[in-house]
Amino acid sequence: YLLDSKLRLITSEKGKAEADRESHVLSSPLMQHLQDEFWVGKYTNHKGVTVLGTVTKLTGRQWYLVLEKEYSEVEQELDKVKSALFTATLFLLVALILTTIIIAHSITRPLQTLVDGAQRIAAGDFSQPFKVPTGLDEITFLANEFDKMRARIAKSQGRLIEQLAESEQRRLENERLAAIGTMASSLAHEIRNPLNALSLLLSHMERSSLQEDGKKKSVDSMRSEIARLDRLVSDILDYSKPLQLDLQNMSLKKFFDDLLSFYAPALAQQKIKYNFNATEDVTVTADVNKLRQAFVNLIQNSMDALDSGSGGLLTIRMTRKDKFVEVTVEDSGIGIADGTQTRLFDLFFTTKEKGTGLGLSTVRKIVDAHGGKIRIEKGRSKGTLVHVYLPINSQS
Repeated sequence: YLLDSKLRLITSEKGKAEADRESHVLSSPLMQHLQDEFWVGKYTNHKGVTVLGTVTKLTGRQWYLVLEKEYSEVEQELDKVKSALFTATLFLLVALILTTIIIAHSITRPLQTLVDGAQRIAAGDFSQPFKVPTGLDEITFLANEFDKMRARIAKSQGRLIEQLAESEQRRLENERLAAIGTMASSLAHEIRNPLNALSLLLSHMERSSLQEDGKKKSVDSMRSEIARLDRLVSDILDYSKPLQLDLQNMSLKKFFDDLLSFYAPALAQQKIKYNFNATEDVTVTADVNKLRQAFVNLIQNSMDALDSGSGGLLTIRMTRKDKFVEVTVEDSGIGIADGTQTRLFDLFFTTKEKGTGLGLSTVRKIVDAHGGKIRIEKGRSKGTLVHVYLPINSQS
């Protein structure tokens, strides 16, 4: 509606201005807000329809503009807006929930992997690697670091188990050696006294029957057997005693040069060729005499394994490996008999007809006392290969 300054209708319904003014404009809430710059209100118009109306004064004229819209139509529009807002809100809420679930899953799944791995480690299981998840770089990095830690612990645990097994084996061996030492000390006196008496009697028999070659031969055989028994008793007594090492710094290359020079005549007599290869000289802290005793045993074993008179090859190699030097003694002899490799270091075990079974046990005892290790295997083609590892002097 457009009203003039006297509040008369100047619209298409002008002919009804008086009626309209009395029934509608003058009686409506609009009359109270004609001078307001802007007003909107809900009321019932002259047709009895609830409307949402407003009135404003036109600039430059004493006219008033009245706008009305059925309130039901406004409510429909509001309902549409409410519906749209509800739909948008619901969509955003669902999207937010889904996004939250996805993000939470991308975080919790890798974290659960870490938790599972940590629980396995806490339970003492270091063998199963971490399943490194994909996703967040930080969690992937953390999982990788956890797996590296697990691998290091597993490696350390393996070494510790091996060391414990070796320690237990040495403890049992020490207990056995202690018992053997006690027994050997008592047996030595019981055996040596008759041996001494027998030796004196044989000397007397030998002097009284020098003209009888048959008796002299028997006496020589008896004397040889007595000497062998005496060596056996001495070996047992020596083995049962704890090692007392006289440690000093020594050149390992010079040590083997001197040792092989000493053995050169015996090797030549047995037609055995020998080689000594050293990539470099190293210094070790060792008891020269004990170390010499150990390698003399190994060289003698190799000579015994080679057929007498038919020759063969003896090779000694010296190679530096980090903080250790590896010395290998290899021969082309008869090799290790099947089923005996695991028993080579057992006390009194021997494959020689007149062996005491103390040689390799003594070698291992000496090597262990120097902080080293020894192992024996079949040669590359034939024969026997002995590996001896000795710690290198820190200044070497």
